[in-house]
Amino acid sequence: MGKELLTEAFSRLTSRLRAVAGQILKSDDDVADALQESFCRLWDSRVPESEAEAEGRCIVTVRHVSIDAAERRNRMADFNPEAFEKTEDADARETGIEDVQKRLLAGLPPLQRQVFELVGLRDFDYDVAAVRLGITEQAARTNMCRARKTLRSLYNKL
Repeated sequence: MGKELLTEAFSRLTSRLRAVAGQILKSDDDVADALQESFCRLWDSRVPESEAEAEGRCIVTVRHVSIDAAERRNRMADFNPEAFEKTEDADARETGIEDVQKRLLAGLPPLQRQVFELVGLRDFDYDVAAVRLGITEQAARTNMCRARKTLRSLYNKL
């Protein structure tokens, strides 16, 4: 009964949730990603006890995920790789970072890794990645969401 409350609340509030995310993110693709990630987070969370609690958690989760996405986007916009001076220490750190990235990606299931590499690393659109992998666009979005969650979990274990 509990997961159904979340699913029904999320479905009923989709246009409102889209508006909440849209006020923060501005991009339709970012909004769609935020909604997908929010639903995955909600699904893995504890079961709500009432319809009102389910609605409230949907709205709050979408807002938090959207704010996190906007902050990540702003950090990446401010990142200037030319500001870093190349030294032997920097080369060693870069090699270490690449090793960590490879280990994290190796921890993903094959389909999630493929979707993450296409969408997350090579900046393909979901529909293009889906065609290349022979899956639906929704499956690509779902696998991307799961890959992000798995990568966060693996990273936190480091």
